[in-house]
Amino acid sequence: MTASPTRLRRLLPLVVLLATGCAYFNTFYNARNYYRDGLKLKEQQQVSQAKARFEKSIEKSALVISRWPQSRWVDDATFLIGRSYYEMGQYGKALRHFERLALAFPNSPLVPEARLFRGMSLLRDGQFGDARVVLGDVQQSHPRLRDEAAYELAVSFYRREEYGRAADSLAAFIERFPRSDRVADAVERLAESCYRLERWEEAGASYDRLVRLLRDPKKRAEARLRAAACRLELGDPTEAVRQAQDVLGRYAELDDEANVLLGRAQAELGKPNEALAAWSRVRGNSDIGAEAFYRIGKFHEEQKSFELAQAHYDTARSRRANSDFGVLAVKRLALLDALAQGDSTERAPAEALFLLAEVHNLNLAEYDEAVRYYRAVHDSFPGSEWAPKALLAVAWIERHVRGDSAATNRVLNEVIAGYRDTEYGDEARRWLGEKVPERRKPGPPKPDTLAPRPSPPEPPRPDTIAGFAPEPHEEPKPLPGPKPEPPVRPSPQPEPKPPAAPPDTGIGRLEPVRFGFDRWDIAGDERAALDAAAKAIKESGDLVVAIVGHTDPVGTEEYNRELGRKRAEAVRDRLVSAGVDPGRLRVESRGESETVSRSPDEYWRDRRVEYLVR
Repeated sequence: MTASPTRLRRLLPLVVLLATGCAYFNTFYNARNYYRDGLKLKEQQQVSQAKARFEKSIEKSALVISRWPQSRWVDDATFLIGRSYYEMGQYGKALRHFERLALAFPNSPLVPEARLFRGMSLLRDGQFGDARVVLGDVQQSHPRLRDEAAYELAVSFYRREEYGRAADSLAAFIERFPRSDRVADAVERLAESCYRLERWEEAGASYDRLVRLLRDPKKRAEARLRAAACRLELGDPTEAVRQAQDVLGRYAELDDEANVLLGRAQAELGKPNEALAAWSRVRGNSDIGAEAFYRIGKFHEEQKSFELAQAHYDTARSRRANSDFGVLAVKRLALLDALAQGDSTERAPAEALFLLAEVHNLNLAEYDEAVRYYRAVHDSFPGSEWAPKALLAVAWIERHVRGDSAATNRVLNEVIAGYRDTEYGDEARRWLGEKVPERRKPGPPKPDTLAPRPSPPEPPRPDTIAGFAPEPHEEPKPLPGPKPEPPVRPSPQPEPKPPAAPPDTGIGRLEPVRFGFDRWDIAGDERAALDAAAKAIKESGDLVVAIVGHTDPVGTEEYNRELGRKRAEAVRDRLVSAGVDPGRLRVESRGESETVSRSPDEYWRDRRVEYLVR
């Protein structure tokens, strides 16, 4: 039977409606699939391919909104656009779409999640004050998302490298939400925070718990290695050996890390041959490879086998020069070079011994050894020009490293007593605040000291005469390492010129914050100026202040941008802890792009954070 024209006319609107509905649903369906593909590619570290999928998701979602603005999928499409921008790290655009969804579709079931993602976007965008308000509101208003909001707040401290607050917040989260899907992530971040804080017992317990929570066998093996490292730090090398051996051979990419840890534990047990064998099995040209050969070199140095030590230090440097242990290897090579020069006839004995003291002081940060050698210079060669220089270097260490003003004054008085009518005696008087007698200028000037010259106002200490960062301790944690520099022969340092006046911020002059070489921690003598800056900013109304980090030109541009950011964040965190509203602070890094030094001797002037009013 043939359908009548009348019936066909009645069915036509229904057919068109169904076709239209299928069209916009298919478009949204494709957008959602692109988004899911992007998430998978992002997990696999395929960043460019993931970005292309997220962009296709945005394109398809925007098509749904523009062509079918009255459809039921418009709020879903708006949310998907925001999620895609969030995953690409474009948090400003993500924020706009999450806010648009809440305003245009207040009754949409997606609004609670949009508020959650708005808070997460604010966190990633550095707007911590606003983010905490939003996420706190999500916890109060949307019980279903309470654990997710609490986790994001807790982990925000970890991302800002505030590991103490992160550990406390993550532990509280785990206790409050023991059944949350985020517990494993929280335990992992808690373990890492405690590890960085060197709270070894808590870190070890957290890694043990993480092993039980994880399903991925490779990730469990990684957690076991970290737990073994904690056992070693806690003085249990036998258990560390057992756990490291349990991981060895399971995953080739973890074998180097396991062998380094196994070697350390064997060394602690007094088994040097087993330790050397474990370190020798490390093959990678990585941070771990540099560590293994550094440790072999250190062993040979301690055995006075200096040629073998030099060979292994040189291999450590070639494995990964910009790693912690690559830089340490460079510094040990400088020490061995100084020892070799001391044994040669090229330098006078006093000068060679002084140079050795300088290496321990400025390159290796081994201050006790440095003082011992400086004292040996003075005691063995009291009539040489190096003797008073050595005493001034001891005075510098007593004041700036040990913080012992009484010892500093004793050494300075010793300089005055022994070298009263010399420039060194005058230098000691200046440091003590005593009157310097007028005298006729001498003839040709004596060579300047290689040690830091104290004179008021005291400039920040040059990092090193050879350009190396001080070694914090023998076995630094596996964190981003200091910038490498080739070993060079020390040369006399001219006294640095005073720094330029700090820029006018519009709220009075705020002193720049100075930093040590490759450091971003706040030095004790900078804290008073920071507290004054916090007071001035709090009293300035609603001005927004940019905290701008700078570095010297040593190292790569990328490394220096990151170092400048860390310095700026350290200053911001100090200001926030002093009561400044975090919403009024912005962090920037200009790396090495705005240096003010005119020579390497003035690099200390570049290592700073300044304030700008926006």
